[in-house]
Amino acid sequence: MKALLVLLIFAFKFVQAAPSVPYSVILYHQANPPYSFVKAQSQQGIFIDIFREISTLTNLEFEFVPLSVARGKLYFEQGKVDIEPDISPVWRKNEHIQGLYSISYATSKEIIVSDQARKIEHISELYGQVIGKVRGYSYGMFDKYFGQNKLIAVDNTSEKMLIEQLFKNRFKYILIGEATAAYYIANTERYRDFKKVFEISEDPVAMRVHPQHTHLIPILNQALSQLKSSGRIKSIYARYGYLIE
Repeated sequence: MKALLVLLIFAFKFVQAAPSVPYSVILYHQANPPYSFVKAQSQQGIFIDIFREISTLTNLEFEFVPLSVARGKLYFEQGKVDIEPDISPVWRKNEHIQGLYSISYATSKEIIVSDQARKIEHISELYGQVIGKVRGYSYGMFDKYFGQNKLIAVDNTSEKMLIEQLFKNRFKYILIGEATAAYYIANTERYRDFKKVFEISEDPVAMRVHPQHTHLIPILNQALSQLKSSGRIKSIYARYGYLIE
């Protein structure tokens, strides 16, 4: 009986990895709140907290690498970085290196924000308008609305710069993640009048892992599953002012 109990305990024990060289995790733009930012000389944000939780559960170590979106995608393809967090497979379907994906742990909403009060019923209402977006970002099916006689997209390097340019009237509309928009609007007085006028997508997100690290997928899956079921993922998002279902 005692032997059976030991076997059962072993069977349900959390899968842990042996200590290793840290795996590199992309942090876009270095300051990308609420996902990652520096405060009081320390890295904070949703991604930082999630990977700390994963590290505690799995014995894995992670290091964070701030990169632009374009350079991050290039480094991933070249195998210079290991993990790209918070990615939907539809956003990277045209990449040469598709990557491997963990289970989904949250959803990401992409929205159009403006200082105009009027809600947009259909995207065709904005045809001919200039709209700011982040260089290198893919918006899935929404990408078909960019082009001649449609939306005129102007690239920028970060959502932080986009929302500031909206304030300075460089754009009337910007494409931005809902969690990021909510963070800036809640924490920056001059952005308080900005409104969500259109939701373009809601996609499940996961950890995108370079194919050279196949062994990480079951470890990450088990950790993320436990963090989801325990409510830790929700509490991390809520800590930064964003509620997920």
